Amino acid sequence: MLAHFNLIAHVSSEMKEVLTILGAIAGVAFVAFQLASPMLMQRKLKRIASLPTDELKALFGDPKNRIFFGVAAKSLQERDEDLSFAFPAFLDMTLSGNMSLVILGKGCLKTYFPDVVKDIDLDKTLLTKESKATLQELKQNVDELTNA
Repeated sequence: MLAHFNLIAHVSSEMKEVLTILGAIAGVAFVAFQLASPMLMQRKLKRIASLPTDELKALFGDPKNRIFFGVAAKSLQERDEDLSFAFPAFLDMTLSGNMSLVILGKGCLKTYFPDVVKDIDLDKTLLTKESKATLQELKQNVDELTNA
């Protein structure tokens, strides 16, 4: 019986060493990821900004790329491209239920379409009922705005 407890104690100490090593590896991996993430995102944003004009415009057709719409719009604006085609995408983002997309959409509307949204209160974190209603009305009439 005593030999059995010694075996458990021996395995336990070896297991502690293994767990300590695994914990250290996990910690190093986590820190490395935290350090590398901003650099990888910066590279991705630079790559997107350098895409040809038609590819930048194509980004707006895929909702999975919404996080990059701002970078794409900035790059297109620097190339003196018309951004009216992007207005519906920014409206959809602003009216979405995802707070990150709402904030990004509001910022893009204020930056790239200031005349259209000048009378809408987009400065508050949460949209007011009046602001939502006005944006919904804009969304319904978006064809008139984008084809003008």
